[in-house]
Amino acid sequence: ALRRQLVEAKKAAVRVTEVLLPFDINELLGTKPPAPVPVLHLMRSVVMLMELPGPMTSEVREISWGKCVNFGKRSKFLDALRSMAIDAYEERLLLPEDAVRQVRVYFHDPKFTPNEISKVNPGGYAARLLLVWVQSMLQNALWVGVWDPDFSDPAKAYALSQCTCCLLYTSDAAA
Repeated sequence: ALRRQLVEAKKAAVRVTEVLLPFDINELLGTKPPAPVPVLHLMRSVVMLMELPGPMTSEVREISWGKCVNFGKRSKFLDALRSMAIDAYEERLLLPEDAVRQVRVYFHDPKFTPNEISKVNPGGYAARLLLVWVQSMLQNALWVGVWDPDFSDPAKAYALSQCTCCLLYTSDAAA
């Protein structure tokens, strides 16, 4: 049953990346500050999961709406989402343990669900899809495991180095 849930989550993540369009992302990111709290938590979650591993501290909670908007408007944002979904589907994606732990905190809010976040206007459609993607990434982390930068396991380090999304997104950030 658990394996079936993982397969469904992996398929959902890939489906999200097939239907999510730049227009949808721009509509969501066009929200004027202050962004609704669920949308801010969603975009913070996306940023935390997509940024390369590094020391995570309490400053992560202070990711501003401006940083979320800039992050989501990068030219390869959707390509990176897609790459992460494919890497998760192939069970070669290892997310940083600290990021997974910090993103899970947002799910203590009973209104942080795809159905509830879809009511946000503008951008409810994109918000719902992104939240499904985040949930899928967290399920993948539960099944496949997480990457702990303090634990030098050569197999896990290799798995992370083969993750195409990290290479794709960092090359875009440098440009």
